[in-house]
Amino acid sequence: MPANRLICPHCMYEAPLYLFDNIDGTKLRCKRCRSGFNDPNVYEPDVTYADCDSRKPVYRFPFYLNGKKSMIRVRESYAAMIIGHDGRERWLTPGDYQINDMPEGFQLYYICLTPHIIWGTKEVNSFGAFGTATLSISNAYAETYCKKNGRVLSLSDHLKQLVDWCLTTFIRDEIAHGNAGLLEQRTRYLNTLGSLADGVTMIRIDPGGFRNADGKTGTFPSFFTANTQIEEEEIHPEIHLPVEPVRIPRDGYTVRHGSEDVVITAAFKSERHKTGDQIEANALQNARKLFRFRSKHFEFPYGWGVYNQLLVTRQLFAANGTISFYVDSTELMCDSLKKTDSWNEFEDQLFNGAIKPEISAAIELILNDYIGIKGVDPSKLRDYLSAMSIDLTNILNGEYPKIDNPVFRKYGLRVDRADIMYIEIYSDRR
Repeated sequence: MPANRLICPHCMYEAPLYLFDNIDGTKLRCKRCRSGFNDPNVYEPDVTYADCDSRKPVYRFPFYLNGKKSMIRVRESYAAMIIGHDGRERWLTPGDYQINDMPEGFQLYYICLTPHIIWGTKEVNSFGAFGTATLSISNAYAETYCKKNGRVLSLSDHLKQLVDWCLTTFIRDEIAHGNAGLLEQRTRYLNTLGSLADGVTMIRIDPGGFRNADGKTGTFPSFFTANTQIEEEEIHPEIHLPVEPVRIPRDGYTVRHGSEDVVITAAFKSERHKTGDQIEANALQNARKLFRFRSKHFEFPYGWGVYNQLLVTRQLFAANGTISFYVDSTELMCDSLKKTDSWNEFEDQLFNGAIKPEISAAIELILNDYIGIKGVDPSKLRDYLSAMSIDLTNILNGEYPKIDNPVFRKYGLRVDRADIMYIEIYSDRR
């Protein structure tokens, strides 16, 4: 699992760290099962910490670290070397390390095994080029080089020399074979991909610009090779709410196209007004709230999660997934909305009052069916998540054998789709 992701220890929801709410600096809250747990990455005041995601070949951690109590994280595709003030050296592969046996302190160097290199050709008068490249370096190659004569920082210059030599030799050969014109085409440089040394491979090349024999200069649009794995930026899911509270106007108005308004009266009743309806000013004088629906469909933000749910076998199960709804009755939905001060409060009430208990009961029924009647091996339940998700949707909508009660009808909702993304059976409570 990447270092910037976390798994809820209760419902096993895996997500980026920022999708877990920070409660008090030491605890986190899962957005799916709404449970709290201790932050596994909480900092202790007397411990020094180090981490790195730089794409430089070598990154010298800027501070000397406490050799009596230090935590070092080495991410995937990285290695690290620590050099104690007493001369001791230690090579670290991906993982988390607690260093407490170097009382004199130590210096830390991170080595990126997929570094970015800036290159430029040398001593080629008829054609010059520059750009960037990405290398893949074996752990054995990096360790051998860095430990040899203590040359840690010089690894950066060494790798640049390899890339410069490769591109310079390639351009000289192309010119010698009369292909100078092809060097102005970016795809030509794909021919340089491959091994530069035993343990060093160039996996991506991005030529940036060139100068030809006539002194003409040009640039190359950026491109990706087939071997490139594009790292997508983690972003918060975009949430579209179906309804919003709006300020009650003083004058009458006509409900605009694509909207449906629900007025909460002084008697706390819900009055529905469709597109084109005229709402008179006197009907608004004693209104308490006004809700405007712009959509009849919404996905429940961040989904659902349950855990420690009991089966007839006395075992427990945990699961998490997503759910989306159709709004069948805006009036019934507003009966719940009017009792809350915000969408977040409505969301919590809907989850605790309906989603969590109803999904727990439905999944218990499904598991008893799959394990007891169909004889499915509990360890292979995840092979049936798609079929179980269909069953879950049907149960919640009252469209399952011997189930005829749509459990969300009293909230004015109908389930569009409920998906089980993860499920697990276990023996001890979490």
